[in-house]
Amino acid sequence: MPKIVLFGATGYTGRLTAEALFARGAAPVLAARNATALQKLAADLGGAETAVADVTDPGSVRALVGRGDVLVTTVGPFLRYG
Repeated sequence: MPKIVLFGATGYTGRLTAEALFARGAAPVLAARNATALQKLAADLGGAETAVADVTDPGSVRALVGRGDVLVTTVGPFLRYG
């Protein structure tokens, strides 16, 4: 089964997106560059899988997803990384 990865989950838009996904019964993997912020967000949402990745390290982003998975990104600044 494909997984949904929410990259940029700890930012303002990412948190709103995470809340909306959880409210609809999805269980996305929360991804961002700050492990501490990820753990807090996961706890606030009642528990979720997390992954650390940084947009400046393309390999870490590629490692988030496999064939058929969905990557939702809210990483900013949007003009640069969106």
